[in-house]
Amino acid sequence: MKTGIVRLFLNYYSMFNKEEYSKGLVQLANWQWTVTIRPNYKVSATSGFNLIQRLAKKLRSIIFYTIEKDRDSSHKHIHLLLDKQTSKEEVYKSLKIKKDTVLYSEPIESPEAISSYILKHINNNSEHNICLDK
Repeated sequence: MKTGIVRLFLNYYSMFNKEEYSKGLVQLANWQWTVTIRPNYKVSATSGFNLIQRLAKKLRSIIFYTIEKDRDSSHKHIHLLLDKQTSKEEVYKSLKIKKDTVLYSEPIESPEAISSYILKHINNNSEHNICLDK
């Protein structure tokens, strides 16, 4: 599946409601792991995509991500869903970023719950995408 086709699918679901989007996201891949990254630099749509695409290639993983504003600042963090297990160490070493910018890396207990959580602020103007391992 090409990134553009997946993006079209994601935009189609996001035009409706978060619950439907979340259900579609759960069916898109076998999500097994979740990671949150808070880079030390300002994250844009382009820098976020490039960062996560690089990680997908290094880990040979499918990664869905959302970029979300921090509550108390203009900084942003990135929520990820991965189709395989990974560690904080593997993430920061693959991306050559500081260790403390990878906030957590944990197994997914409920794909439905985590997809709802990372989509909590999603709308047609928010940044979300999927990166393939190719």
